[in-house]
Amino acid sequence: EPTIWPATELGNLLGRLALHSKSFEGMCQDLNPSPWDLQHLCLHKATLDENYLSSKLESRIRYFIQQYEINVIPHAHRLPKAFIHNDANEWNILTNGQNIFGLIDFGDACYSWTINDLAVGLAYILMQRSDPVSVACEVIEAYHEVRPLDLLEMDVLYYLIAGRLCLSLCNSAKALKEHPDSEYIGISAKPAKSLLYHWLSLNPIEVTEAFKSAAGLSKTNHIVETDVMIHRDRHFSKA
Repeated sequence: EPTIWPATELGNLLGRLALHSKSFEGMCQDLNPSPWDLQHLCLHKATLDENYLSSKLESRIRYFIQQYEINVIPHAHRLPKAFIHNDANEWNILTNGQNIFGLIDFGDACYSWTINDLAVGLAYILMQRSDPVSVACEVIEAYHEVRPLDLLEMDVLYYLIAGRLCLSLCNSAKALKEHPDSEYIGISAKPAKSLLYHWLSLNPIEVTEAFKSAAGLSKTNHIVETDVMIHRDRHFSKA
């Protein structure tokens, strides 16, 4: 049975965490790259080359890494950054089923895109949900009320959620090869794989529109419009 986290409570918690993370800026920018940091998702291509995963799952992960390279990496320099917790999963969230009391285990914390904490939290809360997009919208609405999201963050969120699932599956597969008797390592692999396959069946544009609607933002694709303007200014006179 999935752990039923209160969606609005999670959104509120992650929003407050993002606001407080500003006080850590300047202290965490020189941390070593984390294998759990979405900024470094492309490094996990090496894991795929080691054949830890089935060919079917590997092909899905390669697809989403490619989508990440196309839809996230070109805009990385414009995404806000902060010190993030980076591991809001069911083992690290303190809750009684009705309220969330806090967050523990900062072992994977890193200086990364602020939106990543939301993407990570969503990747876990959406596992084994019959309507993951609706649940995601509840979390996003609560988060946005505390820490407003911008259009670019919303445009990349679909791909970051998929990226976290890919990252989790790569890391757990590699760790299981090294520690085959561990029960903890692969505990989220099956629901993560199921959600990744479901995510592939969704239209990313429609999901992004739903996310923006939940936050009360315009449905304009900020990435496309911005890229068109840059391309136009590069090749045409402003006269």
